[in-house]
Amino acid sequence: MKPLQLTSSTHAFAYGVYGKAAGFGALMLAGAVSVKAAAALVFLPVIGAAFLLAGLVGLYAIRVSSKSPNPDSGLRLERVALWVLMIVNLFLSVSLLIAYGLGSGLFAQVYVLGVAASCAGRIRQIRHDRARLRAALDQGRPADDATLAEPPNDNN
Repeated sequence: MKPLQLTSSTHAFAYGVYGKAAGFGALMLAGAVSVKAAAALVFLPVIGAAFLLAGLVGLYAIRVSSKSPNPDSGLRLERVALWVLMIVNLFLSVSLLIAYGLGSGLFAQVYVLGVAASCAGRIRQIRHDRARLRAALDQGRPADDATLAEPPNDNN
């Protein structure tokens, strides 16, 4: 029986986004980076800790998913990281809108909204993959990563 192929989270973009989040969070906690618009609304170490946590959990989750015959726990962890990352990016977008309007902060607003939208898309993808994974496991089929860099081989 052909294994179920899940949409892989182990591609360069996922590593880049989670790595950026962890790095940005670490820089914020160290005081090397500050988002003045967000500082007016919330204690910045909270935002920094959220970025750091989401990044590290996301990186760990994609490693767990790629190494496990049942990637459900990794997918659930990644979903948590994505929710945190999406909420923090939405918060940053709103704080930039409040602080700068649609003028000087527009690029940053669009960028963080794009990251939040990407998180929402991946959350949706994980929900779909987990449903397919449960159905496949009920049928006795194992899960297999379908990497985004290589199309699945349907000649089996």
